[in-house]
Amino acid sequence: MAYAELRESMRLATKSPTTDRSGSDLGRFGLGLKTASLSQCRRLTVISRRDAKVSAMRWDLDHLASTRSWELLSLDEQEVARTTEVAPLQSDGTVVLWQNTDLLDSTEGPTQASLDAAIRRVEQHLSLVFHRFIDGEGGPAVRISINGRPIRATDPFMKHSRATQSSPKETIRIEGEVVTVQAYTLPHVSKVSAKDRATAHVYRDLKDSQGFYVYRARRLIVWGTWFRLAARTEMGKLARVQVDVPNTLDHLWTLDIKKSRSTPPPVIRDRLRKLQDRIVQPSRRTQAYRGRSERSNEVPVWTVLSDRDGFRYEVNRSHPQVEAIEHDTTLEGVEQILRLVEDNFPIHDVHLRLTNDEIPTSRDEASDVVAVDNLSAVWAAYSARGSTIEDLIAVMQVVEPYSRIPNLSDLMKERLQ
Repeated sequence: MAYAELRESMRLATKSPTTDRSGSDLGRFGLGLKTASLSQCRRLTVISRRDAKVSAMRWDLDHLASTRSWELLSLDEQEVARTTEVAPLQSDGTVVLWQNTDLLDSTEGPTQASLDAAIRRVEQHLSLVFHRFIDGEGGPAVRISINGRPIRATDPFMKHSRATQSSPKETIRIEGEVVTVQAYTLPHVSKVSAKDRATAHVYRDLKDSQGFYVYRARRLIVWGTWFRLAARTEMGKLARVQVDVPNTLDHLWTLDIKKSRSTPPPVIRDRLRKLQDRIVQPSRRTQAYRGRSERSNEVPVWTVLSDRDGFRYEVNRSHPQVEAIEHDTTLEGVEQILRLVEDNFPIHDVHLRLTNDEIPTSRDEASDVVAVDNLSAVWAAYSARGSTIEDLIAVMQVVEPYSRIPNLSDLMKERLQ
């Protein structure tokens, strides 16, 4: 920037929010550089070089307090030289320098570990908010680095994965402008690496990260919300929707000064509400069939029985390996069956049903009496080696599910003797 441009950029509220801007302009209120900087430091210095000529200006809160004058400082050549020793500027460009970061200790802590943790959070935030700039989507790639280490983009839609599903783009026209909407369904967690799973957790977990991701001029401003058009559910946790909004519609989206919150206007809310159920459907399908067969002719190890009272699971007696136990009662055969049952329990299906408030039930005939009758073979083995019914009772009182039977001792004596 030349001197006049730099001076204008250091002025608060440089432009009116209603001023026409280019489609790629990230600004709106003319406050970002100043408020973002002075919320973190007491001295903001901006040095800019254009056509080999250097200009530098500074806001210094301590100077303002001592002089009681709203004075923007212009740095002379000596001050510029001292400052550029800290922040070198060897070609045309701009340096924004923060000094006296007085709030850092109180907000993050005084130790190196606390500073490192703060830097990691900043890196994660930048890699998400500006991921389309870093990837060069829609324009030249932008390099952002911390301590000389480039930041990699975090794409919340995992577009690089073959297992990610995308929907056709939808367009919403309003006031002569176009808002585009495209839904993505992330792969099931079992299909991605540990690194990709961590990337997918924009918030604490996948459930909290579902919803609309609103971009203004390619910058992510709002993410992980359904705008109260729907609730966050376990079935919808893989659904994410990219919403691209031009900066010409800022007045409709009630964009705040930090550009970190935005609310869609009624006409867009109505359209998004109609799209929402269709958007979440692929996520429901992806979740619902984990732990259950997607092919009707496949023989499962477990079958699920559902009715209006709840659901329960049974081992499929018609499974060939289960049927074979009638002819192979050796320890090796029993071990194979146990492994089959253990390895194929439909844990994903159980989780989804429970998170959707379905209630697990038991077989009607699975009463305490039947449970004790099932001990007949165990009692035969105990009695054969001279143990008494009291010996068996003592063992079964701490064995599930018999430990939950209140009159176990009396019932076992009645049924087994």
